[in-house]
Amino acid sequence: MEQGTGMGKGILAAWLLLVAAPAVAQTIHRCTGAEGTVFQSAPCAAGQQQTNSYGGQPYAITPQRQQQIQREQRQARTRVQRNAAVRERGAVGRSGARGGNCEHMKAQRDQAMRQLGNRRTYEQISFWATEVSRACNHRR
Repeated sequence: MEQGTGMGKGILAAWLLLVAAPAVAQTIHRCTGAEGTVFQSAPCAAGQQQTNSYGGQPYAITPQRQQQIQREQRQARTRVQRNAAVRERGAVGRSGARGGNCEHMKAQRDQAMRQLGNRRTYEQISFWATEVSRACNHRR
């Protein structure tokens, strides 16, 4: 294969997608038996009771979901900027105010994470980690 050819890179990319595809969506089975509870990718064996199964269905981010994520990120940034403006106007000068702001920011982060559930993105997690770090005076 010649170096720098688009066709060779395309074939490699297609092969990688085919190899990685089965690993994307996998069902996890929770099996309970005499030895206790185990989690495995294969169905439960004889003598074990399947108590639950998880996942297995990949999801794609639709354009509507992407717009919702972006809207939630804008709202979060607005809340953070509003809190920063209050902090700059002197709320930080009082004794213990910074610690209260830290706890408030953590509560906002926790609320946002609960609303997002398991479909949160790296950008959303990173955004909230940075804001909590700023509010709590962590050094980055």
